[in-house]
Amino acid sequence: AARTIQKGEILAVSPMLAVARDDLKVAYSNGDQQLLNYAFGHTKSTVLLVPMAPVVGYVNHSNKKANAAIRWPQAGSDTQKLFGDPNAEGGWLNLSPVDVLKMSGKIALEYVALRDLEEGEEIVIDYGEGWEQMWTAFARMHPYERPGYFRREAGVPDGFYPDAWLDLADAKI
Repeated sequence: AARTIQKGEILAVSPMLAVARDDLKVAYSNGDQQLLNYAFGHTKSTVLLVPMAPVVGYVNHSNKKANAAIRWPQAGSDTQKLFGDPNAEGGWLNLSPVDVLKMSGKIALEYVALRDLEEGEEIVIDYGEGWEQMWTAFARMHPYERPGYFRREAGVPDGFYPDAWLDLADAKI
């Protein structure tokens, strides 16, 4: 953090590219990966959300010490005024995955502090258990066994993706 930040304060707002999961898949002989890192996704959805704000690329992962989280724009916030109400009729949380993809760049997430942060403190969110398991397995591999670089989606919190976006059966992705 470049300055002291209070709990609940918005750390960053990021417009999101909405991309079909298969459009970012890269096949290697020893496993599939994504073309890029830091996309958010749900294992039951074809929709991946890729942050476009440069500053959020510096937000790292900690499953035990997360001090920030992502959320949809809150009612009355400046983000909601700019990007619209995601919960309104026709808002992106009420659309099908196909229609969400058409909203690419018109969707936004807020990164918010979960507690007070001190100046100089690293900002970290929890990428989810699936990401943590994949990273642990990747890190244990001998470098020559690894399928290229580690590029996996960050998971979203439970309930974050609306049911309308959950268009896949349970699958290991």
